Amino acid sequence: MVSQDKSSEIEAGGWRGIHRFEAVDWQFFAVLLLGGIFRFAFIEGDLPQVYDRDEPIFVDHAVSMLRNLDPNPHWFGAPAGTTIYLLCLAFLILFACGHLLGRFDSLQTFVALYQTDPTLFYLSGRIITALFAIGSIALVFLLGRRLISARAGVLAAAIVAITPSHIEMSRLVRMDVPMGFFMLAGFWYCLNILEYRAFKDYLLAGVFTGLGVVSKYPAIVFALVVILAHALVEKHRKFHRLVSAGVSSIAAAFLASPFLFLDFKQTLSDVAFEARPTELGGTGAGLLNNLGWYLFRSTPRAISYAGLVLVFAYFIFCWRSLNKKILLLTALPVFFMIFISSLSLRWDRWILPMIPFFALLVALAESRLNSHLNSWMSDRFTNKSRLLVTSFCLSVIYLPLLVTSVKQMREMARPHTWTIGRQWILQNLPQGSRVFIEVTAPHLPSGSFQFFQVADNGTIVEEKRENRDPGSDFRPSGEFGSLKNIEELRSKKIEYFVVGDRYKRYLIEREKYPQIVATYQAIIAEGELLWEIDRVPGKSRGTNLQVYRVRGQ
Repeated sequence: MVSQDKSSEIEAGGWRGIHRFEAVDWQFFAVLLLGGIFRFAFIEGDLPQVYDRDEPIFVDHAVSMLRNLDPNPHWFGAPAGTTIYLLCLAFLILFACGHLLGRFDSLQTFVALYQTDPTLFYLSGRIITALFAIGSIALVFLLGRRLISARAGVLAAAIVAITPSHIEMSRLVRMDVPMGFFMLAGFWYCLNILEYRAFKDYLLAGVFTGLGVVSKYPAIVFALVVILAHALVEKHRKFHRLVSAGVSSIAAAFLASPFLFLDFKQTLSDVAFEARPTELGGTGAGLLNNLGWYLFRSTPRAISYAGLVLVFAYFIFCWRSLNKKILLLTALPVFFMIFISSLSLRWDRWILPMIPFFALLVALAESRLNSHLNSWMSDRFTNKSRLLVTSFCLSVIYLPLLVTSVKQMREMARPHTWTIGRQWILQNLPQGSRVFIEVTAPHLPSGSFQFFQVADNGTIVEEKRENRDPGSDFRPSGEFGSLKNIEELRSKKIEYFVVGDRYKRYLIEREKYPQIVATYQAIIAEGELLWEIDRVPGKSRGTNLQVYRVRGQ
């Protein structure tokens, strides 16, 4: 392990100390390798089938931009600017390589592949996310080494490497992990502001703030950290430096996602939708309730209950010893948690960008506890006994996370219920049947059946065959609960319908959605259950799926 003196020498150089990276012992490389294994194992998932509801949003828009040669994604809900444009760049590189090898004679030929086999497109996007995750683990180590010690850096990086939710989101085409990466990089330069007060550090802190915001809007909270860093060292002097950080933030955001500003009407529309007051399974319950929900439900899943208790204990008993750097480290999770708790919706995944910062706080608390324990035990116990006590304390934090992540990885090897359902439907329903299907159901070959779904206006519409690409899958949208007239099942001569897990999720919240539940029950009453599958631990994963035949058809 690197000595404290050597660690301090490395830290003193800021980024300049990275040239001594090889001095850190093998534990960090083992952690980085472990993090990589967890993130790249089964990263291909169920491809070419895509079962995450959000991934297609980003990939579809990136592909559409290439197909239409239009640099405007025409969607800014996340806004996911960095994700979408990085996807476009990756796709162009793949096309260029394929073109040189004679695989694609034109960009349109390459884009057409997306309809028949989207594996290459999704896999490249998932790899980009996984690389951001690996970079985040490395940044956590560097920050931990700089703030505390090399040992603490390894411990913090290890938490991020094995946190189940971080691993899960690192294997998807999403913007949460890149957002966290940009916030970590921005935090490095906020520490530089505390130490060096250099103009370039303000600029770079602003740049990474802007990149974080165009990845996902909640990163705007990081601006408060930049302001706090300035206030801790300048005491309201040299205000122009803080202004420069704001300007560089806006400039970086514009360069990374220009149409977020140029197509502002669409931006406002998408932001208004994201700010909707309710969502199935994600409706919040007010600031304090949401805050408690995140602290005692989501956070323990990220850093374990032992880690959470350790952090609380540290701040209760050691708050007087907080220095400016630790104050800055503490402020970001506090600001962020309050912000997301104030929103109308709440999701476990929304704390994901804070997992690296929580990990640093756990490592800080463990480091102080370990120091006190060693001091108290030095004259009372042998070195072996002290090592056993330390190992036990660490195992209480890490073992639950590791066990859950291993189970999660093993689960990824199991077949998905939608894959099983797809096979059963294709084998048991007559070709050409009139099938009514909703959004949480398997994607089926376009030419296999006549597909019907619920349109935005609540009516049943048929997916026209001329609108389908040969060899592609039909991806349903709409949900049965929004159907206005049950009689359409008969008038449209529907023969079969497939019910996904939305019905059971609505049942859990039936007091909020009584009409939707009633509509589902009315539709199900019209059918005869032919087949059903649900997740069986150790054998399959996924969600409930039911196939019905309309009575009398």
